[in-house]
Formats: sequence, structure tokens, C-alpha cells
Amino acid sequence: MHRAVRSKREKITLLNKRKSRGAQEVNFSVGDYVLRSRVDERCHNKLLVTWIGPYVVTSANAHSFRVRHLLTGKEQDVRASRLNFYADSDLEVTEELLAHVAAQGIVLKGENLVDHRWNKESERFELLVSRCGLESIEDSWEPLQSLAQDIPVLVQAYVDAAKNSELSTAFQALVSS
Repeated sequence: MHRAVRSKREKITLLNKRKSRGAQEVNFSVGDYVLRSRVDERCHNKLLVTWIGPYVVTSANAHSFRVRHLLTGKEQDVRASRLNFYADSDLEVTEELLAHVAAQGIVLKGENLVDHRWNKESERFELLVSRCGLESIEDSWEPLQSLAQDIPVLVQAYVDAAKNSELSTAFQALVSS
């Protein structure tokens, strides 16, 4: 009896090992709606993966899929590991869905810089940015380094008006490097 149990257990173990050897292949078909992952940089040097879309699969290549954005119509090749099923092929593309897709990845214009602070955790200055078309409660703290690259003229004007020597020194170090 023990030999039969051991034999059965070994068979199950071998079957499980065979199953786990290869990665699960994802098969998308032309016409499937998918989400694409976008990797963004986050605080503390971590990456944040955001699922954006939906996209529609237009063709399948050997190692990637060609997808088309629903709103812009822009096509791009994406690896299968960066795609996830969104819905079945009979998805109803409505005005509401198109409006939602249009709001993804939108770049908002900085209206003005409201305040600054020293972030002890990241050991850097941050500026409070007020965005065009948003309420003041939606203002966000952004790193001085990224703002100095994106909107240098606006940052320079704020630093000059703030009259803070530490902030001015940090900004000059960023500009000169």
C-alpha cells in the first residue's frame, strides 16, 4: 500500500513539474480589446505600472502584437507580457468610453507655482504646482528637478520671487549640471 501511494505521489509531482516548466502563452486574437501597461517613475526611485487603453489588436507577430489606440488611431508593437485582456470583441465603443480614453496620459499645463518645501524623505525641494483647468485642491507637489526640466522659465521666475537662498542654490545646481 505504501508503495502505491508513493508511486501515485511521484506521478503527481512529475505532472506538476511538467506544467510549471514553460510559461503560459497568452494568445490574443485580431479584434480583441486589450489594456497596455505603461511604466511611470514614482517617488523613491520606484516604478509604477499603469494599465491604459483600451487598444484593439490589429495583428500578431512572432514576439509581439500590433495594437491600435481607440481614440488616436496610433498603432504600435507591444510585447504580450505588456498586454492584458480588457473585454471581449463585442465591446461597445461609446462617447463615454472615448472620453475616458482621451483623459489618459494627458499633459496638464502648469499655471503657476504656489509654494515650495523641503522633502526630508527624498532630500530634495518640491514645488506646489497649480494646473490650468483644475481646482486648487488638485494642486500637486512635484520635484524641483523634474520641473526645472519641464518648465524652466516658470521655475526660474518662482525661485527669484521666493527669495530663498537654499532653493536658489538647489535650482542653480540643477541648471548648471
